[in-house]
Amino acid sequence: MIDNMPPSNDSINVNDKLQDGDIDARHKKQLLEMEEKFKQERDSFQKEMFHRFKNNLQVITSLLNIQSSYVKDEDSRRMFVDSTERVNTMAMIYDKQNQTENPIVICFDNYLRNLVDYIVQNNNSNTKDIRHEINAVNLNLPVKIAQACGLIINELITNSLRHAFLNVNTGNIKIKLEHNDGAYILSVEDNGIGLPEDFNIESIDSLGLMLVRSLADQINGTLDIISINGTKFVLKLPEQSGH
Repeated sequence: MIDNMPPSNDSINVNDKLQDGDIDARHKKQLLEMEEKFKQERDSFQKEMFHRFKNNLQVITSLLNIQSSYVKDEDSRRMFVDSTERVNTMAMIYDKQNQTENPIVICFDNYLRNLVDYIVQNNNSNTKDIRHEINAVNLNLPVKIAQACGLIINELITNSLRHAFLNVNTGNIKIKLEHNDGAYILSVEDNGIGLPEDFNIESIDSLGLMLVRSLADQINGTLDIISINGTKFVLKLPEQSGH
């Protein structure tokens, strides 16, 4: 009878395919679950490491502050203050990493605004009205690039606040980040007294400006200096730095 006939080869193949499909679906689901678990563990580990780095930097900052309190010479004490600000500039990077879903990069626009506010607050004399203006495109930068740019900005703005407005009570500092001609361009500009005519960053003995030049080289950036109606530093980064 027809009911007792063995299943055709076609029926067997269909059942096998259905079973194989179930196995493939379960396997795919397991792989996706493993991948998601690995991602969560990786992100958790990275955030924990960033938190530890930040804590270590805070310990260094505390030690520098304690040591500076024992220093009577103003120039020597200033060296400790400068070092503290550099450490805090790096620590702010880890703050931003802990606030993002992708800790490999940070939103540089947001970091830049917080950093500039911190620098100005720490260095601007209450007797002077030095204002700052930020114009920045929305940009994510790898941590290494962002950290180098942050340190460069710290040095340049600190230098402007301390030296560009010596004989005046008002002034302006402009910080701009733009994308142009296949490159990211970061500029820090003030309308202060400008640089000496014989200024040469290659031979300067200022630790801060030596650091600026070294950091620019490390991230494959080019640094230009214009001293007309003030001073303007222009750092140009290859476009791939933003990826």
